[in-house]
Amino acid sequence: MRCFRRPRAERALTVPQKYRPELEALEDRRLMNVSSIFDTHGVLTTYIVDQSGVLTRINNHGAHVINVRPGLPGGVTVRNAHAYLDARGIAAVDVVFSDGQAWQADSRGSRLVADHALNMNTVISKSGPPKIFLVIDNTGSPPFGPGLTGNLVVRSHGVDTILDTNVRWAATFVAANGQVGLAKGKVAAGGNLVVTRKLGAVTRTLYNSPSGATQDITNYSESSFNGQTVIDITFGRFAGTYDLRFRQSTLTMLGTGTSILVGG
Repeated sequence: MRCFRRPRAERALTVPQKYRPELEALEDRRLMNVSSIFDTHGVLTTYIVDQSGVLTRINNHGAHVINVRPGLPGGVTVRNAHAYLDARGIAAVDVVFSDGQAWQADSRGSRLVADHALNMNTVISKSGPPKIFLVIDNTGSPPFGPGLTGNLVVRSHGVDTILDTNVRWAATFVAANGQVGLAKGKVAAGGNLVVTRKLGAVTRTLYNSPSGATQDITNYSESSFNGQTVIDITFGRFAGTYDLRFRQSTLTMLGTGTSILVGG
């Protein structure tokens, strides 16, 4: 497989040397889901789910395949993963598997959080209690593949509250100003997939296209530290997926657009 070659101007920009070659090498592993987070020391950790459903963590220590679920049943793979900061300010990850189990893995270890999950995001901010955002499919049965929708619920203090329906995926983030934001992909009444990004009272539409279009947005990740912001947007569904990374004035494409599977 041939990897995407960045334009000359982009290759000339300064990139941490321990990080760049590891990420480029993983393009051949066929990414399907990309989510990144800065920890409290400014170290960027990226979680990548490849086409075979394997989860890899990349940071300044290199790239490592990780398994957050003990005794993983045969045939069960990672469906998607989302990065967040745990209560200690350490990079952590929410992992949803193809059988619908959703697990958290942080500095305290790993644990089962929910069943029948299509998507899960945890957010811990200074302004409120920890919250878990889940997209739950209450009608289907495993394995859970791409293109499904469910109820978006938020879990706080052990109580679930339904926020929306017909949601394909959702992604929380903490913006540079400390506010908690929410991006989500929802199938509207007319059949279009509408992707929005909500921060405070402002909601912006990022995408609006027929559900199932080749270039659907299937995941969103945003993290900031000390004036730096990294945004990963995963595109594509059944025809293949790639990730666009926005970092300050730099745009990088991961994958080829034909070799990667869906993130949501």
